[in-house]
Amino acid sequence: MENWQGREMTLAPGESREWIQRLFKIMKKRKMTKKELAGKSKISSSAITDWFTKNREPRYTNIQKLTEALDISPNYFFGKHDCENPKNNFIQLETGLTEEAIKKLRTLNKRDSNHWKIEIISILIENHYEEETDLFAHLFRYLTNQYMIAGKIVYKDKAFLGLLEGAEFDTTPYNKDLLELAELGFIQNDVVQLKKDIPKDRIEELRLKTNFEQTKKND
Repeated sequence: MENWQGREMTLAPGESREWIQRLFKIMKKRKMTKKELAGKSKISSSAITDWFTKNREPRYTNIQKLTEALDISPNYFFGKHDCENPKNNFIQLETGLTEEAIKKLRTLNKRDSNHWKIEIISILIENHYEEETDLFAHLFRYLTNQYMIAGKIVYKDKAFLGLLEGAEFDTTPYNKDLLELAELGFIQNDVVQLKKDIPKDRIEELRLKTNFEQTKKND
């Protein structure tokens, strides 16, 4: 039983149909009731209820109505793609970015005041290193509470003993905080190294572009 804003939606236990799971997910994300979906798609409420409670399948014409009303692609509806919007499918297949990330990048790119953020994202990707010690690796470990001790991954949120230079390392809360601070230190060092590696003309280009956009904003 799902509930949002006092309105209930139900997905049967053990429901395995991909399309009904995705429909439920969209309705939940948009806080949409069956009645609201019926009004938007011009499909009867009883037919929608039968999909959820009686294992009924929608007619082809109703699938068209659903995808158009919800502005989603049929390929997403049937689980062939992971993006609701068909425009994002190719980008996701090529880059691996989530649809939410693609949407955010589009939004940033449309706003002149946010172009510097796109530039920073580009710089991070352009200067990404494959080695385990790069910025992305350290950021990943910090966000997921995973830390490297003597070549082994250990987890901050679990009790464990690691080996540090041949000695046992007791992961008391104090020492766990030290691990987190150490990982933050690695991230800081990576950012410092990143600045050194970026060509000076690229930095100057970014500075000039940012100043220009700030001037436009003030005008």
